[in-house]
Amino acid sequence: MRTESILRLLIAEASLNDAERLISVLRNVGYAVRPTRVDGVEALQGALAGQPQDLLVCAPGLEALPINAALRTIHQSGHDVGVIALAETEDAELRREVMAMGIADLVSKADGDHFRYVVEREHAALQSRRSQRRLEAALRESERRCEALLESSRDAIAYIHDGMHIFANRAYVERFGLSEREEIEGLPLLDLIAPAEQSRFRDLFRDYSRSEEPSAELRTRIRTADGTEQEVVVTLTEGSWDGEAATQILIREHEEAELAERLESLSRQDMLTGLLNRNHFLARLGQILTTGTEEDAGAQHALLYLRLDHVEAIQQNLGIGAVDQAVADTAALLEDHVPATALCARYGDTTFVALLPSADIHGVLAVAESVRHAVENAPSRSGGHTLDKTVSIGVAMVGDNAGTAEHAVNLAAEASEQAARAGGNRVHLQQGHPDEDGEEAAIDPRTRIGTALSDAMVERLYQPIVALRDAGGPAYELISRLRDDYGTLEDDTLRRQARQAELLPELDRYLLTGALTDATGGEPPRLFVTLAGETLAGSNPAEWITQAMQSTGLRSAPLVIQIPESAAVTQLGRIEQLAAKLSGLGAALCLIGFGSGLDSFRLLNALPIGYVRLDETLLSELDADEATARHVGELIGNAHEHGCRVIAGGLAEARQLARLWRLDVDLVQGSFLREPAPEMDYDFSALVM
Repeated sequence: MRTESILRLLIAEASLNDAERLISVLRNVGYAVRPTRVDGVEALQGALAGQPQDLLVCAPGLEALPINAALRTIHQSGHDVGVIALAETEDAELRREVMAMGIADLVSKADGDHFRYVVEREHAALQSRRSQRRLEAALRESERRCEALLESSRDAIAYIHDGMHIFANRAYVERFGLSEREEIEGLPLLDLIAPAEQSRFRDLFRDYSRSEEPSAELRTRIRTADGTEQEVVVTLTEGSWDGEAATQILIREHEEAELAERLESLSRQDMLTGLLNRNHFLARLGQILTTGTEEDAGAQHALLYLRLDHVEAIQQNLGIGAVDQAVADTAALLEDHVPATALCARYGDTTFVALLPSADIHGVLAVAESVRHAVENAPSRSGGHTLDKTVSIGVAMVGDNAGTAEHAVNLAAEASEQAARAGGNRVHLQQGHPDEDGEEAAIDPRTRIGTALSDAMVERLYQPIVALRDAGGPAYELISRLRDDYGTLEDDTLRRQARQAELLPELDRYLLTGALTDATGGEPPRLFVTLAGETLAGSNPAEWITQAMQSTGLRSAPLVIQIPESAAVTQLGRIEQLAAKLSGLGAALCLIGFGSGLDSFRLLNALPIGYVRLDETLLSELDADEATARHVGELIGNAHEHGCRVIAGGLAEARQLARLWRLDVDLVQGSFLREPAPEMDYDFSALVM
């Protein structure tokens, strides 16, 4: 399951209900959809001229916007927008026809899962194309800056392709006693080597070109324009010039090369332990993970992550010098007990990493255990004291799918942390990747959530909703959380998984009934409780809400039922019936995600709405986008005209309050006030402005 990402969606579809239903499909899997309905070529042109759009979903049979006209309009706009065709039913012939036009796919309105998968695929492809363009632009800028740095460098640097010079900087030209770059570009490299050295240099250069080493250093003699010969060190490095593979040539005198090598050695070494430092290790690891040869494809490498146990106790009892001694001794033991091909580095103050290339898991675990045993049985001495030490070692196997070097190290670090939490002085193998929601993929959500509901393990938390202009009385939103042996599911994730497990109506009933119980025993606060579209579509919600109130002894309650805007569009008749029943119970309706649908204002005319909760993705863009700010202002003004109070939720910082005040928002909610808590005990007198 993805973390929520914004999807700017253009929809050309005659049926508003069908369009809203498809939008709901995407919202239910985590997309924050920002839809725009287009009903003709001019509307499409206007939408493309505004904010960047991601995808167009277009029904092929629209008279006002034929699909070929939509494609032509997008092409003329110069924007990269994916197009998906929408049909009433599956039609293989129509699919072939529209895909031949360049459309990504044809989906049936009735197949929400297929629609979701196609959108996910095309949105990911669009993001990849945009990322590639950004990277290409960054690469061009980097190349431009590198060329400027090369030109101003005092080192003699040139680029060679097929043995010929294709670039040389000013220092390189002057090194050979020439005055113009044109005199050397196109000249064979061998022509600048002393005649007696040419045969040997040719062989060495050929051997380097055929090897897989990224660089090589050759000692030779060059010949300048006046025939003078000089002893130099030539460093060959893989590179590119104007997109072509090339070899970089760096020429230094012997003394310069030796000094540069000493400085390079110091720059990659940790001074206390003599191991590689963190930056150099990450650079080497990144090269190994991303520049492997075809023979390396599928190769597995192992990462060990070591952390010294009980460091704080060592420092408190014996001082920082004892910690340094333990670090130095551990580094030496690590080097002694890993293979000679391993790369070892000090990663943090008291942590180490070791990369074992092309390793098998059983051999790696044996190496890790030998390191752990060696550290445990080799006490350090500091200031006349004997210091026992141990390490927690995490092991991660990494290969083609490791991603970045930092991510690979993090996998081993997580395993090391688990070893430390288990008491330390042990080896822990990283056991695979948890999914994006933090629980193992093997856990069945239906079993987990069903058990949590039957055992009353789902927590009810309350977050205050505070009025900006008047006291308004205490109000809270009900928020759920599940904490069990498998970890923690926060409200959004819990509801998403309950929807997948088809248990969302049961979860809603459990939460609402419990919240009403929590509100008894005094003047009840106003409670905002969300009911999902699936809950509204099920058994009569008004009936069981009434029963829940009666079971807690409440004849009426300041209850506010929050309904997603998309559900209100597709279930308008049922919600009208619910609203009529709620009014007799002292309850009200609130539209959540207000402003995220295709026709938000229509709902205010059709339903007796008391509150609207602004779509949080709109609020996140208030400061960055003036068009969004104007749109939010229109939403608030229209809501007030219909007698609705406006809530701005999800606020993390108080700095947004001044802007919301100017926009005439009525109520605010967010972590800057208070995180959700089990008790309804917030002081509502603190924020009235």
